Amino acid sequence: MIAVAAQGGLLSAEEATTSEEAPPKKTHSVFMGTDVSVEVGNVFHRVREVSRSSWVITLNGRPEFIPTERRRINLRIEKSLKLADTSATLANLKSERSYTSGNHPLMQAVKSQGKASSYMTDLAIIENIRMGNAVLQYQIASEIAGREGGVPSDEAKDALNEAMEAYGRSMNYVSQGQAVIRETHIGVADAAEAEENFDAIEISFELSAARRLKNPYLVAVALIRERGAREGIKRNWIYAKELGEVDETPRKIHIHEGGLPIGYELENVNVHIYERGHEVATNLSSKRVDLTREEAFQFMVIDHISQNRGRTLPASAAMATVTPELRTRLRQGEGQQIYYVKVSKEGLVTEVFGDEEYSKNVEDRFFVSAVKRIWFKPALENGEPVESKTSVDVTKLLF
Repeated sequence: MIAVAAQGGLLSAEEATTSEEAPPKKTHSVFMGTDVSVEVGNVFHRVREVSRSSWVITLNGRPEFIPTERRRINLRIEKSLKLADTSATLANLKSERSYTSGNHPLMQAVKSQGKASSYMTDLAIIENIRMGNAVLQYQIASEIAGREGGVPSDEAKDALNEAMEAYGRSMNYVSQGQAVIRETHIGVADAAEAEENFDAIEISFELSAARRLKNPYLVAVALIRERGAREGIKRNWIYAKELGEVDETPRKIHIHEGGLPIGYELENVNVHIYERGHEVATNLSSKRVDLTREEAFQFMVIDHISQNRGRTLPASAAMATVTPELRTRLRQGEGQQIYYVKVSKEGLVTEVFGDEEYSKNVEDRFFVSAVKRIWFKPALENGEPVESKTSVDVTKLLF
C-alpha cells in the first residue's frame, strides 16, 4: 500500500504484493473534500487539527487553539478535489432535528401540568384542614356534652356534616381536575410538537476503517434554513469532534447538539473524517473515484501543474514505495546518506548520484532502485514542467 503527501511532505507505507496476472490494486481515492478555516485577525486560517473541543490552526508558525464553543467565531467552508490513500466507512448515517431538554414539548407540558397540579394539591390540603377542624370541633362538643350527660348539639352535627360534604365535593373536584390536567398535558405536548420549535440536531452512524486511524476527528456540516428566512437563504452549521482511535471494528458515534435557531429547517448533513489534518475518503464522499498508484500519481502531477500556473518551483518528493527490506536496512543504518537525483519533467528519477556535483554514481544497486521508487512533483519553470536536479533523504521514509 502506498501513501501520498497531501501538503508537500513525503509519506510512505508498506508495498502491497500482487501477482503479475492480477490487475493493479486501487490504493487511492480522488473525491470532493471539505476544508474548514477559522478567521483570526480578519484572516482565515485553515484548520490543521481538532483537539478536544478546539480548532487547531497555525499562527505565526505555532499551533493556536480556538475553542469550538466560542460564540463569535467565523468559519469558512471550501470544497476541493482531494487525493487520499486512506478510507473509512460510515454506516447507517442518520440525522434529524431534535430538542434540548428544556425546550422539549413534553417538558413544556410537564411545566404546565405542574402548575395545575400544584393548585389542585393546595385545594385538597385546604379542604383536608377544614375537615380536620370540623372533626376536632365535633369531638370537643361531644366531650363537653358527655360530661354534662348529654349529646352534641344539632349545630355541631350540622357543622360536621357540612364539612364532610364539602370535603367530598372538593375531592371529587380534585379527581376530575387531575383527569382534565392529564388531558391538557397531552394537548399541550401535541400543540408544542406541532409548532416544531426544534433547537437541536441529532446525528448517528457507525464508523470503521480498514487501516487503523490513530487520532481521527470528524467535521459535520449541516445545511439549515432559519425560520422566517427568505426562500433560498440558507447557512451552514458546523460541528467538530475528536474521535479517538478507529479500526476495522465499527464504532457507534452519536451527536446531540443544541444551540440551533428555534424552528430551523434541516436540508442535509455531511460528515467528513480527518486524520493528521488530512481528509480521509469515505464511502459517502462526493464524486469519489478509486485509483491505482500510477493513476494517483498522474492526478498529483496534473493538479500540481494546474495549481501553480506561471510559477517557478523546484521538484518535491510526493510518493514513495517502502518495502519491508528497505525499512529493515534503513533501521540497521544502511543507505543513510543524501542522494542527489535527476528528475524528469514527468516526476520520475532518471539518475542517482552520491555527491552534489552529480558525478559519483551510487554503487549499491538496492538503494538506487529504492530511490528511483520515489516519485516527485516535477520542477516548474513559469508553470511548465521541466527536468531538474534535487536531493533526497531516504531516512524520512521511516517517519
